[in-house]
Amino acid sequence: MNWSRILFALPASFFLLFFASCKKDKQPDVPTSPRVGTSWTYQYKTFSASGTLSSTSSIRYRAVSEETLGGEKWLRIVDSVNNPVFFLKIRANGLSQYANNAAQLLCKDPAAVNDTYTSYNEGSDEDFTVTHINLQLDLPYFNAYVTRYTGQRAGNTDDILWYNKNLWLAKMEKYVLNTFTGVRHIDKRWELTEIQY
Repeated sequence: MNWSRILFALPASFFLLFFASCKKDKQPDVPTSPRVGTSWTYQYKTFSASGTLSSTSSIRYRAVSEETLGGEKWLRIVDSVNNPVFFLKIRANGLSQYANNAAQLLCKDPAAVNDTYTSYNEGSDEDFTVTHINLQLDLPYFNAYVTRYTGQRAGNTDDILWYNKNLWLAKMEKYVLNTFTGVRHIDKRWELTEIQY
């Protein structure tokens, strides 16, 4: 055997064996949508009647089960003491919640700016308008591209929602009327800090 072949083959075999035996870093596939077992952790802020920050805490919502409501399966989302917060699912027209004994469109997807729809939310009908699509949202620990919706009752902003198909509700804001001043102000804000599938 030719010495030059041996000198070439020996190191080549060593490198081939070394690289073939190395562990490969394979990331798990990210689900396309939340499912049973998914948890959302939010930075939760409350605001005073003047709209200034009152408190900041962390809250966690979990998808604990699928329940059949109105003939469809819905994810049951609960808070830290297992109180139901939402029954949610993705339908052909976007993220829906089960409320008032029916499916209610919460976040229209696909959507275009200025799309409008009426949905039952938090006890009564609310008129939603798509205000932004593909908006980069700066969250406390990461960024996400979202669609932004403004919900109004009687022409007054009640809710602002930021939706992403993989995160669902990335950010939410609730507005209320200050009965002394007659001015609406932000009351609560939820900003997603972590999601675990």
